[in-house]
Amino acid sequence: MSYSFMQKTWSISGEQSFGEFSLLNPVIKIEGVGIGEKIQVVVSAKENGGVYSHTINLFYEDFSSSDIVEIVDKVMSEAFPGAEIQE
Repeated sequence: MSYSFMQKTWSISGEQSFGEFSLLNPVIKIEGVGIGEKIQVVVSAKENGGVYSHTINLFYEDFSSSDIVEIVDKVMSEAFPGAEIQE
């Protein structure tokens, strides 16, 4: 099952590694959430407010909550501990 999820935007000051590439001062948005045997959170990241959007897939196994917002917040905090929610 897949859900559209566009509630928050996270920003990270400085350089952040995304595995195969790094971005400077990225802004991260949730593009979608899939719930099955694992939770898949698809995010897009832009560097310094740039035009190019990079898509990253995050996978999470432990979802003891049934609240999708709580699950996504936990996935994001574990994947990007230095990220701050933009107001």
